[in-house]
Amino acid sequence: MKIEKKRTFCRICHAACPIDVEFTDGKASKVFGVDDDPLFEGYTCVKGRQIPEQIHSPSRIRYPLKRMPDGHYEEISSKQALDEIAEKMESIIKEYGPRAIATYTGTGGYQNAPSDPVARAFHKAIGSISYYTSVTIDQPMKRTAAMRAGVWEAGPQNFTQIDVLLAIGYNPMVSSFAPFGGLQGTNPFTTLRKRKEERSRKRIEVILTTAENILLENGIDSVTIANISKTSGLKRTSTYKFFQTPEAIKAALATKYFMELSKDFSKRSSDINTAELSVIVLRTVEIIYDYFSSSIAAQQLVLSNTTSLPVTKE
Repeated sequence: MKIEKKRTFCRICHAACPIDVEFTDGKASKVFGVDDDPLFEGYTCVKGRQIPEQIHSPSRIRYPLKRMPDGHYEEISSKQALDEIAEKMESIIKEYGPRAIATYTGTGGYQNAPSDPVARAFHKAIGSISYYTSVTIDQPMKRTAAMRAGVWEAGPQNFTQIDVLLAIGYNPMVSSFAPFGGLQGTNPFTTLRKRKEERSRKRIEVILTTAENILLENGIDSVTIANISKTSGLKRTSTYKFFQTPEAIKAALATKYFMELSKDFSKRSSDINTAELSVIVLRTVEIIYDYFSSSIAAQQLVLSNTTSLPVTKE
């Protein structure tokens, strides 16, 4: 069994996602995203990944079929099919004119490089203007509505920089949307995940900042999920999503303070240029004392107000 991969791009829609196609004994068997692509980051939609199944589907039409008088279809040769189609088209043009011959290209077929120029050349040859695409069939009202009602003059919003997205008519988790004049060129899974992670970080910051303010104003016993939700405006469920108990919130605050202390210690201890233990200990105590003296919230939570003990710098 011979297996090989070839790189190409998906033609299932206009996003043109880069893909690697695995061939087994010369037949397409699997489709993979290109992980090192800087725009799509390995993204492929379910439609694109099922291309091999479409190619090898038992219901796929693989040869010309002619509908017989009783309604069933019979296989005929390509030559016979082209001759009969040409004869029928010739009679239609003769009776109704060339505009009676119409062509439609769209979706996957439109992404096939020669489909559009071949169809246009064909219509030019027979003198028919009845050439239709997905834009002329299901999207002309986009232009009509814009001309009648106007458009948002600020231009399209960059998907990667928004706080809220209202998607009407497409699902970014299964399709790569592109406005007129450009492709999306992003991985919606990665983008949505990053936005979700950013929102989570912001909510955690709000929760911890609110808890810290409550700690300073009302004491450690007032740091409850109910008080935090009431003060911050967040629903309790939003707080419970990240912290199930007040103790978990206090632990997160303590971790924050220790990280701040660690950064401060790394910065200020760089000037210790001696191996004398007493000097190192004194400098260490001094740095810790200064940090907790400047952070009342850290005092109350971590030291329970013990920084008032007589620690001197002498």
